[in-house]
Amino acid sequence: MSLIIKAFCKAHFGQEPDRIQTPGGRRRKTIIVEYGPDLYVVSRRKTVARARLEEHVLKALAPTGHVPGFVARSERYLVQEYVPGQRLTKALETAAPQQQRHLVSLALQTLAQLQAAAAQTGLSDQAPAIGKKKGLEDSLLTRPERIATILDIAAPRFDRAALRRDFTTGTPVFVKWDARPGNALLRPDGSVCWFDWEDSGRYVSQADPAWFLADEWCPDFGEDPSLEGFAPEGLADSPEYLSFAILHSCHRLWLILDRKGSGRWWSYESCLENDYIGVTAQHVDRICTRAARWASRLEGAEAFLTFFAEVKRKTAAAADRSATG
Repeated sequence: MSLIIKAFCKAHFGQEPDRIQTPGGRRRKTIIVEYGPDLYVVSRRKTVARARLEEHVLKALAPTGHVPGFVARSERYLVQEYVPGQRLTKALETAAPQQQRHLVSLALQTLAQLQAAAAQTGLSDQAPAIGKKKGLEDSLLTRPERIATILDIAAPRFDRAALRRDFTTGTPVFVKWDARPGNALLRPDGSVCWFDWEDSGRYVSQADPAWFLADEWCPDFGEDPSLEGFAPEGLADSPEYLSFAILHSCHRLWLILDRKGSGRWWSYESCLENDYIGVTAQHVDRICTRAARWASRLEGAEAFLTFFAEVKRKTAAAADRSATG
């Protein structure tokens, strides 16, 4: 990829970069190029349409100050402003509990502000509808069964039609979609910047806070933070939010267990350093604890309480065997 990037940079900037950085590893789709003291982020997207969408999003949301500045685009390649700061996952891991709460609230506030700003720009009407992606909603509903198969435990019994109705309820708005802590930076001035917008589009509002709070890298305080600013009012206690958050928790659990396979748990420190999925027993425990709390508040989701307890029990036992094996 470096040769392609060098050729692209030479065509755009008139010369090859002085240096190329690959902070996420050479397999990642985004790199940093240096021209003297100036740094730029260059990303290669899967399609021209996705790159074009991200260009449109960065331009439309630039006034919020919560996205990188757009520099240029050529076909699938996108050049963005380099934003100094610390990835939010690392900032959360190293912060004291009170500061963690502040950062979680700040990240949610910025997501709500971005949704509100997008509504004023026409993005909600122009962006693609995420719900039309083939099999997306069905796949969310099958995650619990797939987890149960991996761990050889009973799958939770629930009304699929009712849960689908819950988590898809609401007027579609522009959402980031992949709103995990790893896709945000904490700037030196204390503000939050969200990057990687190629998967954004139109879906229900609860998607963004659920993506963020159900992620394994988001700390859990034993209670839910406010979702003030998201529509509709009172979203945090609604079946719409709770159902999406529970199912997205299952999605994260499935990703973790799928990556682990029959092997050992991964190094917590390595996952954090490289922005990997948190393939550790600690992350599974965090997700299950939080998701069980959500399930206790959602009518018809009682079976998930036993399910998440069983997931914790099985993975804790696997962690013990790994430690002694």
